[in-house]
Amino acid sequence: MHPWILCSEKGKLTRYEVRHLKNKANNHLYINYYSNFFQGIEMFMFSNKYFWKGKLFFSIEGSQAKKTINFVKKSKDYYPYKNRYSYLGPNSNTYVQWVLDSFPMLNIELPRNAIGKNYHRKKK
Repeated sequence: MHPWILCSEKGKLTRYEVRHLKNKANNHLYINYYSNFFQGIEMFMFSNKYFWKGKLFFSIEGSQAKKTINFVKKSKDYYPYKNRYSYLGPNSNTYVQWVLDSFPMLNIELPRNAIGKNYHRKKK
């Protein structure tokens, strides 16, 4: 699975995700890599023809959403694994679970098949 975070501020959408390739900032955290914010990643690496379908796992609203969005916007500076990527972690699942764990009151956890989601928890 490949989760990402989609933030909505007054209708303006911004997508945050970790990908296997480094970007121009020389890290793995991407902002708005896809113009279709709801599109899944490529089924086959380096192919722009077939994509997995996106699926909404959860949404956060109200004042907690504002706090979460502010945290996510700053994550490009603070995410500890932005310069590392591995299939088993750190990866996209590690990033999303790291954000969620920063807000324990949300009580949200990625599914069991989110390989790498616990990577940051083991490193504490």
